[in-house]
Amino acid sequence: ERGIIFLPKQKAIDARHVLDMTRHDLGILGLGSSGKTTFALALGFGYYKRDYEVLFFDFKDSCDDKSAEEIYDFIFNNHHEKMLLILDNVHLYEKMYPLFKKIRRLQLYLGDSTFKIIYVGRKIWPKDEEKNFIKKFILNERCYVINLGVQNVEDRFNSTDYDSFYNIFRYYAIKNGGETWRPPKSQVHKWCIHFGNDLFIFSYALNEYVKAGRELKTFNASRKLVYEKIGDHYLSNYDKNKDFDNFIDLCSIGALDVLVPISFFNPKHDYEKMLTDPIKEGIVLELSIEHKRYFSVIYPSLAKAIITVLYKNKKKELDHLISSIKRVPELFSLTFRNLHVYYSKDIEYICKGLFSEGEYLKKII
Repeated sequence: ERGIIFLPKQKAIDARHVLDMTRHDLGILGLGSSGKTTFALALGFGYYKRDYEVLFFDFKDSCDDKSAEEIYDFIFNNHHEKMLLILDNVHLYEKMYPLFKKIRRLQLYLGDSTFKIIYVGRKIWPKDEEKNFIKKFILNERCYVINLGVQNVEDRFNSTDYDSFYNIFRYYAIKNGGETWRPPKSQVHKWCIHFGNDLFIFSYALNEYVKAGRELKTFNASRKLVYEKIGDHYLSNYDKNKDFDNFIDLCSIGALDVLVPISFFNPKHDYEKMLTDPIKEGIVLELSIEHKRYFSVIYPSLAKAIITVLYKNKKKELDHLISSIKRVPELFSLTFRNLHVYYSKDIEYICKGLFSEGEYLKKII
């Protein structure tokens, strides 16, 4: 509202040091809704104020070889030492690593007159390791990685990302008329635990509190009630839609933060008009990767809230998830890894459901 963005202080200092004082590339990684894009754009705005030319490209908008070629051609023909390029959602482009290597060769050739670059993405681990750009980027000795939010099951349930929660709270405090109250560290940690380190759900809860005209120093939202409000909103929008089954199926597996191929859906539906309404609303993302159509829910937390409210029964929710995973055996390595992040407490039940009959096991071997 007032042009103020709060950044994790030490991570912002580290990022600027890498960009200003080294010849390393900067990677900003994290789970969905962990603030990666906001962090990158805030850094970019800082360089813009220092008279840099700051360029932004999001692979979510275009994810094909032509776009990659245009990015490289533009860099090759227009590079200069006061240029910062931000590439967002790099995990969506399967040929990102070859593009990275071409850009890196150009940087090495230019030497001291090189430009700066920030890669932004999620830790998604596809079955084909050759397409796993994020993993290779992390292992590259000329790259520096900043992690936002939590990355695995141990972090997700046993630690907290204090800076992210505190900064979001301060943003809504200012939005709510400039409240000066600053919550103690112990209170922020309680919120992190209560909301499962989920920034999307926490932000939604704060926004609803502000809309109700309540003072944030009394903030005491229930995660369960927030889930119900989110779920009810989207279910009421789509429960009469003929595409409702596809939407719910996508939410079920979308809670694992994966892209699913069009073959996942019921072939009786009109593929050309599939999920039109949620795509227009911006909660479902449609991508074309190597001439194949893929879909995902924009936030895993949103998908989880919708499914939780729909079933109101953990067993039914998990049974639907098991059924959804079985329909895309080619995504086994990714879905199984993400189960440890999003459904760690239910792993035993899910595995029994997946492997009890043996058919699914035959498909993934």
